Amino acid sequence: MSYQWTDGVGLMSSIDELPISVRTRHAFEVERIEYVWQLVQRTPAELMRVPNFGRKSLKEVEEEILRPLGLSLSNKYISAKSFAGDYIFIHQDVT
Repeated sequence: MSYQWTDGVGLMSSIDELPISVRTRHAFEVERIEYVWQLVQRTPAELMRVPNFGRKSLKEVEEEILRPLGLSLSNKYISAKSFAGDYIFIHQDVT
């Protein structure tokens, strides 16, 4: 297991800023997912259990939101707060 620092680019993006469908946005509200860093900690199976979140929404999340940011679902990110109040992310590689 190794750890790698990431600057959080994209991870701190608000879900509100993303060009996503109303259905997907509503599913995130139900699950209280407000930021991309919260989203990437979910697995596809977890998201598919959210009411009204189906294959089309999953495809939208994976291909239109996360892939352009170089991210994917099920990433193991651990967040920590810095002294300046900014979030610092540690990526945990479980291989």
